[in-house]
Amino acid sequence: MRMSEYVTRKMEDIAKAMDATILGPAVPRKAPFDTRQYQSTHVTGGTPMGADPRTSVVSPHLQHWDAQNLFVVGASTYPHNSGYNPTALLGALALRLGDDLNGYIERPRML
Repeated sequence: MRMSEYVTRKMEDIAKAMDATILGPAVPRKAPFDTRQYQSTHVTGGTPMGADPRTSVVSPHLQHWDAQNLFVVGASTYPHNSGYNPTALLGALALRLGDDLNGYIERPRML
């Protein structure tokens, strides 16, 4: 909790030094941060994977819909987190992408 108090004071000092025009009350945490309120302790998402380019950023092969030569590997491709540690699934997706890339390099295309 002391770290929260310290960081809160520092951020307030930085905001004031930058002449911030909107500055809310600097209130340090009263309890430890807990992300489980909205999912799990692993923050994911941002470039969700899906079968439809209208509702996702990358294909099920982790290939960006708008840039065929861009592949996104990471937990950002999860549409949501299941609540379990995402590491094993991420490893499986990376291994599958490795296989996909071997074919892609020989013949670049949407997979």
